[in-house]
This record gives sequence, C-alpha cells and structure tokens, in this order.
Amino acid sequence: MQPSIFKHLNCLFNTFNAFRKYRPDTSFLCIIALLFAIGISAPAKASHIVGGNLQMEYMGNSDYRFTLMYFRDVLNGSAASGFSSEVNVSIYRKRDNQFVRQLTLYKSGTDSVLAPSFRGCESYNFKISVIQFIGYDKLEVQDFSELGGYYIASNMCCRNSAISNIRNPGQSGNTFTLDFPALIGYDGYITRNSSPAFKPFKADYGCIDKEFYIDFSATDKDGDSLAYALTDPYNSQSRQTTTTTPPAPYQNINWVPGYSGLYPINSRKLIKIDPVTGILAVLPVESGLFVLTVEVKEYRKGRLIGNVRRDYQVLILACPGNYAPHISLDIKGQTQTALTGPADTIHVTTKPGLDDFKLSFTDSTANEYLSVKIVPVNYTGDLFSISPSSGSLNNRRFTASLNLPDCVQDPAKIYIFDVIVSDNDCPLHNTVTRRIAVKYVPPPVNRPYISVSGLPVNGAPLEITPFKTQSFLLTASIADTNALHLSIDSSDGFSPALLGINFRDTSGYRSISVPLSINVT
Repeated sequence: MQPSIFKHLNCLFNTFNAFRKYRPDTSFLCIIALLFAIGISAPAKASHIVGGNLQMEYMGNSDYRFTLMYFRDVLNGSAASGFSSEVNVSIYRKRDNQFVRQLTLYKSGTDSVLAPSFRGCESYNFKISVIQFIGYDKLEVQDFSELGGYYIASNMCCRNSAISNIRNPGQSGNTFTLDFPALIGYDGYITRNSSPAFKPFKADYGCIDKEFYIDFSATDKDGDSLAYALTDPYNSQSRQTTTTTPPAPYQNINWVPGYSGLYPINSRKLIKIDPVTGILAVLPVESGLFVLTVEVKEYRKGRLIGNVRRDYQVLILACPGNYAPHISLDIKGQTQTALTGPADTIHVTTKPGLDDFKLSFTDSTANEYLSVKIVPVNYTGDLFSISPSSGSLNNRRFTASLNLPDCVQDPAKIYIFDVIVSDNDCPLHNTVTRRIAVKYVPPPVNRPYISVSGLPVNGAPLEITPFKTQSFLLTASIADTNALHLSIDSSDGFSPALLGINFRDTSGYRSISVPLSINVT
C-alpha cells in the first residue's frame, strides 16, 4: 500500500474518533461517505493559475534537477487552492509518445511575490506569486538513448477566470512541456544537456497606447543558441489535475475571435518578440488580462535539440496620461538648441576653460522626479558628468550643468556620449536618450613677439666700441597667458661669453624683460 493511502486512512480514523466523541451514535461508514462527498478523494484543481514553465538542469554524475514553476494570481485565489506539497511530471519518448518515467517534485520553500521593475509601481489589482516544485532523478544513457529525444509534461487546472482573450478561461487548464535530447548524440558520444532557464519575471502591467516590453529571455548553461517565438498555449486534457499527465498531442486553448498565438494582445502595431533577445514589444489598444506563451528553441551546432515553453498573462490598464521628458542644450553665448531624436548628434565646439554648458529637462506631467545619467559611447571612464544628476521639476523644468574637462588626452577625437533621462512614471519609467558629440578645437596659435630697446633706428647697423660696455633691454610678449622662455641659442657651438655678451635665461608669462650687455675686449 502506498504511503499516501496510509495517510488518508489515518485521517479517516482520526475524523471518525472526533465525531464519536460528540456523537457516539455516528457510524464509521457515515463518516467515510461524508468525506467523499466533500471531495477528499478528488484530484487537485487549482484556480487562478497565471502561467508557468518547466526546467531541467544537469548536476553531474547522471543526476538531474527538475523544476516546475507556477505563477498564481494572489488577489483572486486562496494561497492553498489546489496546491499540495508534491506534484508529478511525466516523461515520454517523442517518436511514439511511449511513457518512460514519472517524477515526483516537492514544493520548495514559501511562495515569493513578484516585484515590479520600479519601487512604488505595484498595481492594486495585479499581484503574482511564484510557486516552485523541485525534484531530482538519475537519467542513465541506456534509458534515454532514443535519438528522436524525449519530453516532460505536466498539466494543471484551471486558468484565471478573468482572462480576456480565451474562451471559458476558468474551465481551461495548462499543460507545460519541455523537450530534451537523447543522452547519446548522433556522433555516438554521450551528451548531457540543461534546458534554457528563463530569467525571473517582473510584476509589471502595461498601459493603453504606451509601448510595453516584457523580458522573456533565458540563459543556457551549456552555451547553446536560443531562438524565441510566440506560440499557442496548451490546454489540459481534463478539468482536473491528473496524477499522470497524458501524452501528446496537446490541444491548444480556444481563442476569442481576433486573437491567436501570434496575436495574443490587440496592439496598435504588430506585436512581436525579438528572436534573439526574447524581448516582447506591444503597443496595447485595450485593457484586459491576456494570456500568451513564448517558446524557446535550443540549438547546438546548428541542430535543434530541445525547447521549453513559458505561459504567462499580461495585465493592460487604462493608465492616467503621462508624458515623456524632453531635453534641450544651452551653450553659453548661443540660443537654446533642442535635441529632437535618439539619433541626433550635437557637435559642441569648445576650448579649455569652458565647462558650463546647460542641459534643460522639461516634462508636461506635473510633480515628476527626473534622473539623468551619461553613458559613454566611444570612450571609457567619467570624462564628462552632469550635476545635479536628479531632482524634482520646478515649473515643470529641471536644469543641470554638463561638465566638460579643460583638456582631453586626444584633442583630435570627437567624444560621443548618450544623455539618458527618466521620470518616475508607472508601471515603467518614461526614458529619453539623446546623443551629444564633443569636439575639442585648440585655441588660435599666438606667436611671441620680441623687441630690443637701445638699437639704432631706421635699421642702421649696430656699432660696437671695444672696451666699452653697451646695454640693451630685450622684451618678449605674447597675446595670451601661455608661458614664455627667453634664451640665447648656443646649439651650434656659439658661445656668448667669448664675445663679451652678458645675458641670463628668463621664463615668465605674458611678458618678460631681460637686460643684455656687450663688452668686446
């Protein structure tokens, strides 16, 4: 007899004794009939399932860890609704759907509630928890050598009855599947594989007429190539969660007319998922709760070896109007210049010492808080900065200084960076990016000027009288603040002292004067 049967029998006897304490005339058969009437023997049925997925990870030494993850609607379902401490998943051979093995997974830890991308952006009618079941088993090569591969399946009933895009959602179930390859490859070598692992979700909702992004990306422990696509969610073959999940083929859910696996949300522009990044983009046109499924196909050396599916539902609301911020650049001595597109570039011509460019950020939404940052494009480090980098709007405007260094390592280079400003809108912050290029132009070259006092006028030759000292004053000047150095060039072996010239090398700024005397003996 199975341990679970002992547990139920023990429960029956305890219940019978409890009733007999207060009603001695109660029969044991009566108690059994009562318990069966309230459904103690019925398979589990969990309402308000939002979605889920399977995962398989190789741990070494033929050991694998299997995870079944459920997403549950916290607000519309009870915490224990239909969930026991363990669930079963079934493994089948793909070639002929032959049953191979059944695994028992056990509830792991406590339920965790998904957090939104930004604090303070929780929705009063959208709260999702994650329930995980984990189990371990040994998969030996001789038991899983069919080159066509295998699949794992688990079914659960029922979906959230508030779903907008499928028919009779409360009577529709979920079937989660994961395909994995044989443990021996086409080349005859033993191969081990871990399925793609989806990244954790954020509990974000979307807004009508506001572009919305959902990250369905996954990582692969083995470095296999991943490709993402929208597909049809599977229904369960029973309105009850069965002990053994039946084999494929599995029925798709029944869509409300106008929706499909490729078009699960009514969008103002084509809803699509990036096949490389797994980012889903949609511009919703109606509110509601929409179920969708993303399939991740796993390739190794160009060959498809497996796939895993994730079911989820997306909440779309009619949100209050909110406007994205705008950026403008104010250069000292010039009129304000608007930055109008994500690919626009403003070339700033500057010179050392000019470090007070102003960036103005405006937002038509009152009481917004803005955050600004600089992201280098073609350089590294904190060469340029913005201060302050965040603040509240004052008359719907926030102004910050764009700080540029006096000099750069490569003056001939054009330095490019992105200015990114975000507001504190929910569910996702409005973010605007503008690109700025800074080109350093060296200041005009000023040549020094030298004058000598005491020389004959009108270009007449200088006459030197022997044994008589003659004095002159040399003055060097320049039109800027650069350093000056005044000296006599003796690089060709010329010796001023042999000619009786007395002169002292002198350095200074802007203007320097040095006496020079000649005494020929």
